[in-house]
Amino acid sequence: MPATRKILILLTVILLFASSCDRDGGSAGGQRRGRGVAGAEGKAGGRLVIGMQQEPEILNEAVNSMVAGIYVCNMIFSKFVRHNDRMELVPDLITAIPTVENGGISPDHLTYTYHLRENAAWHDGVPLTSADVEFTWRLMMHPDVNVETRQGWDIIDSVDTPDEHTVVFYLREVYANFAGDCFYDESVLPAHLLDGKLGPEFQGLDFHRNPVGSGPFIFSEWVPGSHITVRANRDWYGGEPGLDEIVIVFIPDANALLMRLEAGEVTAVDNAPNELLKVAERISGVTVHRNAALFNEHLDVNFENEIDRSRGAFGKDI
Repeated sequence: MPATRKILILLTVILLFASSCDRDGGSAGGQRRGRGVAGAEGKAGGRLVIGMQQEPEILNEAVNSMVAGIYVCNMIFSKFVRHNDRMELVPDLITAIPTVENGGISPDHLTYTYHLRENAAWHDGVPLTSADVEFTWRLMMHPDVNVETRQGWDIIDSVDTPDEHTVVFYLREVYANFAGDCFYDESVLPAHLLDGKLGPEFQGLDFHRNPVGSGPFIFSEWVPGSHITVRANRDWYGGEPGLDEIVIVFIPDANALLMRLEAGEVTAVDNAPNELLKVAERISGVTVHRNAALFNEHLDVNFENEIDRSRGAFGKDI
């Protein structure tokens, strides 16, 4: 076992080398502590192999709520804002977070103006523009697309795109966390690849397993039951990533995950359970680090369905 192999907070590793992964551990909705991440001490360039117990269903946050899927999407796609390693909200795809002081939010808090980075582009070379933002809003509100949530999106009355790098949202009502909610949980999606495909069949599109993003890493391959590979986007607007390649290997069994970590077959473990951490701490050359994370796991019930509408009966069952 290499003497230099260590366990690190993987989200810190990714933030250090790629300055992305705005979730800092997952989607907003609660802070959970005590979850460790395993990894190798980083140098510029190289290949990081991450062991993950869950395999994503699809790679599109608009229609997916799995933390594993969000984790991979954070490498591939871009959002308006993200959290840095001090848990501060900072710009990602936009040049500045709008405020009343900088003129980005109107005095009545019903108009939000965003300016996109002019050097942002999709991984196929097509420029990312305000048209993609307007399209993503239409996708999120399309009645035949089964999105994860429309919270925050459903108060947008209209969207204006005065030029390719400016987007203006007009709200129907004041929403205090609009700047920290919309385009934080969901990524901007490519209109040139998805417009015209909105409808009941959207969730089954091949795009969700072969995504084209605009983030620091480019999707390379997905071998079901085995791994997902992403490679560095050398033209990323945020600067060249410090890793050449990341491989996410699916290892559902915690004991097998630990064995492959000890053997050096994986160099990082994300969201490691506490029972795995206790054993990992006893392995020579391995160090465990813990950090706070912004995500929660939850059960959602569709009460619009006739079968699930009996809330009283459901409550008694729980």
